[in-house]
Amino acid sequence: MSKIAEQIVKFSFDAAHELPGHPGKCRRLHGHTWKGRLVVRSSVDEGTGMGLDFIDLKRIVDETVPDHAYLNELVPTPTCEALAEYLVLLFRAALPATDAVVEIELWESDRCGVRVRV
Repeated sequence: MSKIAEQIVKFSFDAAHELPGHPGKCRRLHGHTWKGRLVVRSSVDEGTGMGLDFIDLKRIVDETVPDHAYLNELVPTPTCEALAEYLVLLFRAALPATDAVVEIELWESDRCGVRVRV
């Protein structure tokens, strides 16, 4: 019987956005240090005793997150929710086919964030 692991990696990146249709101050250009948590499901290799190597997982995350980006160029209305969904798509494309995104949390501040379960 093969074992399954859910591996977790935290990440952060700096990026700016604006929400033109928003009635509050977020309609103006501003930036955040976004913080996130990615959960990936992998089969555990019997020989190594691990799923996706953390070094590889961290590299994938570092190469995927839109650090120092203007998010409106990537997502039409870059709310925290829409950005989390966008990151799910990016991570799915970047991960090996044998691994799956299970969950992503994305925080635009210390007090506000979203969780997307896939």
